[in-house]
Amino acid sequence: MLQFNLHNDFKFTVQPKLNDVPIDLSELENDGILNPWQGKSVLTYGDSISAINNGTRYPPYPMDDTWNTSWAGIIANVLGFNRVYGRGVGGSSTFWNLGDLWYWYANSEGEYVGDDDDPQPPNTTAHPQFACSWSRITKMIPANYEGLILAMTGLNDWGANAPLGDDKPMWVNGNNMDTDWATSPQYLGGDFNITTFSGAMASMMMKIQIHAPNATFVNMTPISGRQNDSGSPYDQMQNSSQLLILDYAQRVKDVSQFMSIPVIDVFGTWGVNQINRAHFMADVIHPYTLNGKKALARAVISGLTGIYPSFGYDIIPPNPTVGQGYWINYNTEVQTNFDGTSEWISGTTFNQPSWRTQAKEVFIPEGIVETGPGVFSGGTYLEKVTLPSTITTMSMNQFSDCLALLDLTVLATTPPIVGSFGINNRWAKYKNLCTSRFCCCI
Repeated sequence: MLQFNLHNDFKFTVQPKLNDVPIDLSELENDGILNPWQGKSVLTYGDSISAINNGTRYPPYPMDDTWNTSWAGIIANVLGFNRVYGRGVGGSSTFWNLGDLWYWYANSEGEYVGDDDDPQPPNTTAHPQFACSWSRITKMIPANYEGLILAMTGLNDWGANAPLGDDKPMWVNGNNMDTDWATSPQYLGGDFNITTFSGAMASMMMKIQIHAPNATFVNMTPISGRQNDSGSPYDQMQNSSQLLILDYAQRVKDVSQFMSIPVIDVFGTWGVNQINRAHFMADVIHPYTLNGKKALARAVISGLTGIYPSFGYDIIPPNPTVGQGYWINYNTEVQTNFDGTSEWISGTTFNQPSWRTQAKEVFIPEGIVETGPGVFSGGTYLEKVTLPSTITTMSMNQFSDCLALLDLTVLATTPPIVGSFGINNRWAKYKNLCTSRFCCCI
């Protein structure tokens, strides 16, 4: 058994066979072994194998036999990740397949919310499905992201008969096939040959490193387990180019080495093949059973034990007490959600946000105890603010020049202590907002 030291007073025990033995998070004590991933975030990027992780998730991560349990959540439980970004697009390939160009839709957080088989939802953006797309990479991976990125692609390249290309990908000067890349300030005057699997893999790695230079980027080989239903059960399935998934997995390793990117060989280590696949696979290709998720997580955890995060990471502090809030833009009516990890929230204090001058309505999340000085000062379009039941203290000049404010709702049963609202003579007709529930000075 492997034990990680997460804090000075407890230990984290990982049973060697995750698919049969649950992880007991309560048996924790100091064992003197450093876990370098504790408190970091992880982002999974890829196709439908990664899509089971989709969304943005926080502890505690479920470990039951339901759809809500993801293999990334299992990894997060074991290694102590404080946040999981799931950024998979089902059916997507790595290579730029001109015969299968379609678009997926992203919300403001870069999460997958549908594709062009259906009408585009409001307040979403459309992006090419290819994993090497600059538009997709920059939308799905947060700007200045400094956590772990786990990329797994290749299964749909195999299914689409993507040409492997050279194991040493070719750079093409002037290549502008990915027009979003070619018109970006980061464009390097060309691209790899993204019409081949090797070139697209190299292009994806390059673009992720350029967009998120402080992240720890780790590639992963695609999973095994496809059986040739028309032949012997001992045969691995071939595509119409007579290539196995093994061939694409090997190419992931080759190109990763070429690009000096660490790689986890999931294909060769997760223990699932065409013989025992029924115990792990939910259908022809997806490991969506609990056994499958645990087997995949075990392979990734084993691979990560040999990889150390980049130095200089800012550890994301656990803040499970702060829930989700939102603000609505006065002009576009777009609602933007936020949580306790947002830059204007420090612990349980809600400080002055940069977007206050564009906000029409704000809902401050549960868990916030205090608002900082001048928190909404200058919010001339602000009409409605809701404060949580946990609020106890409001600082000075909370709503200076918030001339449109008509609705201030406090969910707390005990009135918060207020330094001042910042109401001036121009606010005289709104003085009824300062009720007996507040200890305030107008």
